[in-house]
Amino acid sequence: MGANLTQTVKAFAEAEEYAGPSLILAYSPCIEFKIAHQDGLGEMINCQKLAVSSGYWPLYRYNPAKEVPMSLDQKTLREELSEYLQTENRFNALRRSNPQVYKQTIDQMRINIRRRHQRYLAMEAPADGQSQGEPLSILFGSETGNTAELAARFAGMCKSRGYSVEVAELNDLSVEDLSTRKNVVVLIATCGEGQIPQNAATLFEELGRAEPGALTGMNYAVFALGDKAYRHFCSAGSDYDKKMSELGATPLMDMGIGDDKDEDKFETGFEQWLPSWLKEVDAPADPKENDPPAPLFNLEQVDPKEALSEIARPAASRRLEVGFNKRISPADYEYSIRHIKVMDPDNQLPYLLGDALAVHWRNDEPRVREFLTAYRLNGDEAFIATPLPDASAGVKAERLEGAFTVVSLFRDMLDVFGRPSKNFLKGLSKVAPEDSSDRKHLEYLVSDAGKQAFTDEIAGQSLTFADVLLKFPSARPDLNQLITMLPVMKPRLYTIASSTRLTPGAVELTVITNTWDNNSGVEKTGSCTDFFERLDTDKNSGSVTMDCSISPGSFQFGDTDVPMVMTGTGTGVAPFLAFAKEREWYVNKSGPEKAGEMWLFFGCRNRTKDYILGDEVEELASRNIITHLRPAFSRDGPKKVYIQDKIKEDADGVYNALVTKKGYLYLCGQAGDREKDVLDAVTTAFKLGGKLSQEEAQKEMDNLIEEGRYCPELY
Repeated sequence: MGANLTQTVKAFAEAEEYAGPSLILAYSPCIEFKIAHQDGLGEMINCQKLAVSSGYWPLYRYNPAKEVPMSLDQKTLREELSEYLQTENRFNALRRSNPQVYKQTIDQMRINIRRRHQRYLAMEAPADGQSQGEPLSILFGSETGNTAELAARFAGMCKSRGYSVEVAELNDLSVEDLSTRKNVVVLIATCGEGQIPQNAATLFEELGRAEPGALTGMNYAVFALGDKAYRHFCSAGSDYDKKMSELGATPLMDMGIGDDKDEDKFETGFEQWLPSWLKEVDAPADPKENDPPAPLFNLEQVDPKEALSEIARPAASRRLEVGFNKRISPADYEYSIRHIKVMDPDNQLPYLLGDALAVHWRNDEPRVREFLTAYRLNGDEAFIATPLPDASAGVKAERLEGAFTVVSLFRDMLDVFGRPSKNFLKGLSKVAPEDSSDRKHLEYLVSDAGKQAFTDEIAGQSLTFADVLLKFPSARPDLNQLITMLPVMKPRLYTIASSTRLTPGAVELTVITNTWDNNSGVEKTGSCTDFFERLDTDKNSGSVTMDCSISPGSFQFGDTDVPMVMTGTGTGVAPFLAFAKEREWYVNKSGPEKAGEMWLFFGCRNRTKDYILGDEVEELASRNIITHLRPAFSRDGPKKVYIQDKIKEDADGVYNALVTKKGYLYLCGQAGDREKDVLDAVTTAFKLGGKLSQEEAQKEMDNLIEEGRYCPELY
C-alpha cells in the first residue's frame, strides 16, 4: 500500500463501490524473510516501493464493471530486480553461498516478471482506433541496445501504415503466447561466437522443447544483425528462423542480414530488406512518409529547480565506485592503456568467469554545452516528457523519468557525438525547407549516386551527429525531434580481467584508448574510452563512480584438470588474467595436481611499452599458476616475433595439451587476419608435434572446433 497511496485509495474506493464481493491483496515485507533494508523495518515503505517498481509485486486494479477491466498502475518497471532482492536476507545468503545459482534464479525471475507484466499490459486494451488495424508483433533480441532501437523505429514505421503494433523482447513471450500471434517480425542480434542475446535465449530454449506444429498458422520474417568478422555470422537469426519454420510457422521471405562491417553498419542491410518486406506483406502506403520525424513525447517545460540532477540509469545497471583508473603504458607511448578497478563490495553485479562489464558511459558536459550553445539550445531549461499514445518510445521512455534538464539529456542519454547513419541524414533532410540547398544535398548523400560523397564528407571525416546538425543549419530539428532522431548511448563491453572467487568485491578491466585519424588526418577518440580518460580518480576529491552492468561472455570451459591454451594480443589478455586468477583460487583450494596446465601466448609490440600488467603476468608464471608463459614482442629485435611463431616453437606441448589431453584453445583480440594466423599456427603445431600429415592436422583442428573446444572472442 505504501508504494502508491493514490492507487491504494482508488483500490479501496472501487472495492467499496463494486456490487459483488471485492478482494484487496496487499504486500508487506515479511519479517520471516529477514528484511535487510539499511534502515531496518521502519523503512518498509521503501521496500514496498522497490517491490513494485521492480515488478516483484504487480500493482494493478481489476474491475469487471469497467469497459476495460484492467488498470495497471505501474506501467514501467523502473528498478532492477536485484535492487529489491537485496532487501531480503534469504536472497543475500544465496548470493554469498552460491553466486551461480543466485544468478540463474534471478535471471529466471526477471523473465517471469517481464512476461507477467507484458500480459497485464496487453489486458489494458488501447481505446484508440489503432487497435483495429492489422495486428503485427515486432519481437527483438538485443544485447547492447541497437536492435531494441531498431525495433522501436520499425514499429513507428508500421504504426504509420495502420498496423496495430506490439513491440516486445522475445523472452517476454512464452511459446503459448507466440502461437497466438498471426504476423511476426523478429529482429535479433548475434552476440560473440553465435550466442543468442540474453533477452531472447529463454524463448529459444522453450521453442526447442515445443510440440511439433506449435506455431502453425503464424507468418513471420527475420532480420538478423551481426558482424562478418565472426565465424557464426548472424547465427542467432538463422537459429530462430530454422526453429520457427520447424514448428510450423510460415516464413514470408528469406532472412534479412545487417552487417556491422558495412559502411552504414546494419542500416545498409535493413534499407535493402525493408522494401522487400513491405512488398511481401502488401503493406499500406505510409501517408507520413515525407513528413519530418514525428515526436515520441509531449514536452512540458518546468521550473529547472524541479529537474533531477541526471537522467535515470539504464535498466539493470548499478552505480559503482571506481577504485583506481591508472594509465599503465608509458607517457611517451602512442597508445594510452589503462588498468581500471571498479569496487563492488556488496556483490551487486555477480559475474561468471569470461563475462564482460558493460560500461554505461557519459558525454563530456563542457563539450555538450559547447554544442548546445552552437545549436542555440538552452542547456539549463527543464522539461517533463510524457510518451505520446501512438509512439514507440522504447527505452527512451524508460530513461526519461521525471523532470530533466537539456544538458543532462545530451550528457547522459543521447549519443550526439556518435556516428550518424544514412537514416539520420534522411530524416534530417525532411526537416530542411523544401527548396533549400541543405535539403537537396542531404537527399543526394543518402542516394545511390551520392554513395562516394557520403564516404568523403561524412563517414571518412568521422563526423558526429553534432557535426552534421551544425553543418546543415537550415535543417534544424527542434528538441522534441532530436529526442526522436538521436540514438540512445549504448554501453561498451569489456571482458573482465579479475576472478570473483579470488578477489570478491572488485571488478578489473584493461582498456586501450581507441584513437584514429580521419581522412583529413585529424585525430579522433572513441566515446567510451574518452570517458575513461576523463575519469580521473586522483584529481577528484570525492568518489568517482560509473554505471555498469554484466554481459554474459561467450567462452566455454572444460573440467578443471583440462589444459587451457590462451592466445591474445594487447588488451586481449584481459580474460586470460581472469582465467589465471581463477586457476590460482582453485590451486589454493584443491592443490596444483588437480588443475590442468595453463599456456599463455601473449603478443605485444615492446616489453617496456605495452606488455600489459607484465609484472603481474610474470609473477603468476613464477608461481606456476600460468604454467607456460610465452610472450612475443614484435618490435623489440631485428626480427619481428609474433605469437604464431611461439606456438610453432612449442609444437610438442601444444599438440599434447590440445590433442592428447583434449584441452581448450582460447583466442582474444582484433578480428581479421590474426585469427587465421593463429589457427594456421596451431594446425602446424599439430602437424609437427603429432607427426601428422597436413590433412590429419587439419582434421584435428576441425575436431577442436566441432567439439566446442575452440573459443574465440574477437572485436
